[in-house]
Amino acid sequence: MHTCSLILVVLSALLFLYIFVLETICTTSLRTAQTFKMSIDDLSKKSLRILMKNQGVYNALIGIGLLYGTFFSPNSCEVSILFLSFAIFVAIYGAVSSQ
Repeated sequence: MHTCSLILVVLSALLFLYIFVLETICTTSLRTAQTFKMSIDDLSKKSLRILMKNQGVYNALIGIGLLYGTFFSPNSCEVSILFLSFAIFVAIYGAVSSQ
């Protein structure tokens, strides 16, 4: 994989892993509230915490898949494109459905 592509894929993976941390580990933190433009009271609700933790797991899987594709897979380009396609689809769906 080209160096520029490698850097962009790794940055994307780190972003997904950062979102995982916000949604799963630091669910009720001030940083999470600021990032998602929500109040800490809303984030403290059990039903929303469960949904965010669930979404966080999906973000972690995409981030791990990108790192696997980049550093461990014998078909690094193919695997990375697959997981980047997932990321693009999720971003488009989120943009359309959050209107």
